[in-house]
Amino acid sequence: MVPHYLRDQHGAGMSREAGVLASRDRKARNRLYSAWLRMLDFGTAPGDSPQQREVKRLVVAVLWLSIPSTSVWVAMNLAEGAPWGAVSLALVALMSVVTLAVIRIRPGAFSTVIQFVFLGNNLGALAQTLLFGGLIASGWNMIWAFLSVLGALLVSGYRVASIWLGAFVASVLLGVIIPNYWEGLYELENVTATAVANLLTVMVAVFLLLVYFIRQRDRFQRESDDLLLNILPESIAERLKAGEGVIADRVDHVSVLFADLVDSTPLSQRLSPTELVVFLDGIFTKFDDLADELGLEKIKTIGDAYMVVGGLPEEREDHLEAIAELALRMQDQIADHPAANGTPLQMRYGIHTGPVVAGVIGRRKFSYDLWGDTVNTAARMESHGVPGRIHVTGSVRTGLEDAFTFEERGTVEIKGKGSLTTHFLTGRRDHDGEA
Repeated sequence: MVPHYLRDQHGAGMSREAGVLASRDRKARNRLYSAWLRMLDFGTAPGDSPQQREVKRLVVAVLWLSIPSTSVWVAMNLAEGAPWGAVSLALVALMSVVTLAVIRIRPGAFSTVIQFVFLGNNLGALAQTLLFGGLIASGWNMIWAFLSVLGALLVSGYRVASIWLGAFVASVLLGVIIPNYWEGLYELENVTATAVANLLTVMVAVFLLLVYFIRQRDRFQRESDDLLLNILPESIAERLKAGEGVIADRVDHVSVLFADLVDSTPLSQRLSPTELVVFLDGIFTKFDDLADELGLEKIKTIGDAYMVVGGLPEEREDHLEAIAELALRMQDQIADHPAANGTPLQMRYGIHTGPVVAGVIGRRKFSYDLWGDTVNTAARMESHGVPGRIHVTGSVRTGLEDAFTFEERGTVEIKGKGSLTTHFLTGRRDHDGEA
């Protein structure tokens, strides 16, 4: 009987050996996968877009796979005593090899060189059709030429594909007409089986290409929708996609907040362009997150100013409370934000509430925007405010004094509005109404 400690050592050794073998298998698979990826990159160029690179890889994959598959058909033709049929297919395989070599050396010539593959495929299918006695007698071999149409559609677009479709139709007609005057050299033993194999194979290829096009369409649609949602609110984007011509709404109760970075001009002079953009992006991205958390709609950034609205595009009763909460959180965010090049950050904030007109303007680079006295007054609250403080109108205080605390600023001369009694929003009240 083997002692248990020897059994343990033997088991540990077997485990290590299995681990080493598994590691070798993974490395071998990784090397094969890397080699396959390098083979797919034949024909790709540094300046190719992701879509162009994907299409080229797909076509190159078909070329690589066509070489062994065509070789099988060459062997079958030789086995059936059809040497000229084998020659025609061998030439098609040779053209695939030459094409891969050429696009490896000159990837910029991909679109032109690949047309010769389509030509070779078309002529090869026609030769097989005529050698075996016509369209039906050859087991619908001509259907393989339709792959040239699909390939052209993928690589060159519908205009070039239309030319290849015409060539396919002409080849089919030749495959029907010529056998009336020439019987061909060979006869298939099982025409039905060959026809089924040819038709099924090509139909599967057609199906896979349709799946590819549909997935591409869906992906582009998602990307387009995501881009649109980065510009417009979701409900507005849906109205625009539905074909609504003029999108304009009057809403009686909304709240508007403006926030502007104080002394940004000296800051822009001290920072490089990249540093300035990264700096502002860091601030406004955090503001975007805060607005999303509170269900508010960012309208736009104007230089180093930020504009957001509550109560649009979906109306809500607590729009003023949400805007006040956002302003306080933005204030905290700026207080905690790292200084820019040694300079502490400060912002002015302005809030007003009332009616606005909202809509989409422009046909290129369109935007969702607000107009009206409410917008102008909120902007004046910000521009006539005090750095680091949230400047609000009397109507804002009236609507919020049960839930938030305020400090009266007094009478302020506001450009375009005259003398107004304004206030500073200072904080939140607790559930008991205490500050």
